[in-house]
Amino acid sequence: MHVSSLPNVDSLSNAVIYSFFASQSSSHQLDNEDLKQIDVDDLEKMDLRWQMAMLTMRARRFLQKT
Repeated sequence: MHVSSLPNVDSLSNAVIYSFFASQSSSHQLDNEDLKQIDVDDLEKMDLRWQMAMLTMRARRFLQKT
């Protein structure tokens, strides 16, 4: 997916952040049974995506300050 094809996304870091949040579930309410069914590998994948988004945001802020 090219950055220019995403709505209101003008840089690669924004594209990464946009992709991360777009891939997340829109459901904010999970019950205990749902949480028990989440696979450990899926949790690791979500964690890695979250870490990548946070690192991208930190790098973007750093570059804006310099």
